[in-house]
Amino acid sequence: MTVQRPMRFDLTCDERLPPLAWLLRHERGEDAARVVAGQSVIAADDAFWEGVNPCFREPARTPQHHFPLCTGCVRRGDEIVAFTPGHIFDRLFMIRQDGRLLLSNSLPFLLKATGTRLHPRDLLYHWRFGVIQAHRQTAPLECGRLEFFHNTNVAISREHRVRCEPKPPSPDFNSFAEYKANMDALLAEIAAALCGQQIQYEPVSTISSGYDSAAAAVLAKAIGATRTLTISDSRCGEAGDDSGEPIARRLGMSASVRTRNDHHSAGLEAERLFYLYGLPEDIIFHAFADELRRTLLFTGHKGDTMWDINGRPVGSWSLDPGGATMQCFRLRMDFVHFPPAFLGWARHRKVIALSQSDEMQPWSVGTSYDRPIARRIVEEAGVPRDWFGVKKRAVSAMYGLDSKSYVSETELGVSREFAELLARHRRRWTSPGLELGMTLGNAVHGAMKRVNRALSGRDAGDERRSVRPGRRSLKSRLTILMGYLGNAHRAFWIPFSDLSFSPQVANELLAADYPDAEELWAVSPRSAALEEQPTRSADRDGKVTPSNA
Repeated sequence: MTVQRPMRFDLTCDERLPPLAWLLRHERGEDAARVVAGQSVIAADDAFWEGVNPCFREPARTPQHHFPLCTGCVRRGDEIVAFTPGHIFDRLFMIRQDGRLLLSNSLPFLLKATGTRLHPRDLLYHWRFGVIQAHRQTAPLECGRLEFFHNTNVAISREHRVRCEPKPPSPDFNSFAEYKANMDALLAEIAAALCGQQIQYEPVSTISSGYDSAAAAVLAKAIGATRTLTISDSRCGEAGDDSGEPIARRLGMSASVRTRNDHHSAGLEAERLFYLYGLPEDIIFHAFADELRRTLLFTGHKGDTMWDINGRPVGSWSLDPGGATMQCFRLRMDFVHFPPAFLGWARHRKVIALSQSDEMQPWSVGTSYDRPIARRIVEEAGVPRDWFGVKKRAVSAMYGLDSKSYVSETELGVSREFAELLARHRRRWTSPGLELGMTLGNAVHGAMKRVNRALSGRDAGDERRSVRPGRRSLKSRLTILMGYLGNAHRAFWIPFSDLSFSPQVANELLAADYPDAEELWAVSPRSAALEEQPTRSADRDGKVTPSNA
């Protein structure tokens, strides 16, 4: 009788790779999985990960944690268990080829290693990647299919049977005090990891005049953050109308200020990093590239979903890719993303019920822009009520139906180099079927645009009007209905043009940066020991300070 040995990882660190990128290759039936990784990927006996791991002392427990801030794998007997963070913004990508399974936290890395590419004529990648509505989704490749995973654990057997295993829910709560205690407990675990694991990160936060990033900054300060990043102007707004600098000063934190258009100076370099999935929502972060290295970035992403008093309980899912389009940029700049509003996503109904409770009434302003949990966090930190959360603004680079809410395709300011590459791709792959598909797609988009304007006009009103908690507009009710139909309408949310091919072009540009597959696997596995990093210590309040400060 043959006794199978436990699975194991043979890991090689390669300085040619982005610091946080990793790729796993496993041949069906084999004991060992080969892993190549960047220099900031941490290896243990039976695990490896990139990011901030609350279970760094016992990495085998990482899949059982409700909110890790890392991607990686652990060995569990005869299986490999891969894990995403406890949010939806960092995905894992998988391709299977003739008895071989490859898994990575970088899509262009995986495409290069498998010698394949996105389907050159597919017009819907902006929808396939942009609507996050399942733990496991698929997309077509030129040959085969791509599988990708959000907010889940992925168990892979020796014979390549793959199944998703849900992450445990965060601890239960029945009051704001209990909700905040859960948040503080998670922050304490993060603070311990920041000063205890081999690769360490400085906590920083985004900040604005809105609810969500202001609350994120307060939470980041609780574990020692002293710096914030702010975009001063909002989408379709005026210069300085969304700056969080005054709030940062009130909190005793510094603020690095940029504008929404500062990334244009980087041109193609920024575009190839943020158009990977079709919609470049987070491209504004490129302006902070040098300030993000080796940081843990607190953001307000999905605070509008989780903390809004009139929200609907969608939990982990999202109709847009905001927060998820910075993944390859993050891997290259060596920073970790933490959206604290996502805590409790599996108990979203209870988060909404808490927001609408009598206990939170003193922090409800009774308007259509009302987030009592975030407001209480910020006000209890000493920020006056009228300094933030007065008017809904946004800074992400989004285009679509409503010109009042989204920038136009022209206003995205695509560089001439990227525009030429997009046009060249379309000319190379054009066909009567492709052009007909774009024409029909634009006809549907135009019809949706007219319907959207009619519904927006019907629901229009000033944000300061009185709103009954839980009230939903006709537009919101129709959006909920479309959710039951797979959100297919989002495929036509943006016009079809040369930009429809941005995922194909951006991924090919980035894939060219990675070593060829033969060269990649030619290096013999070696120890993944990393150079010793400057250590940090945590004081009794959980604040992290560099030891050489």
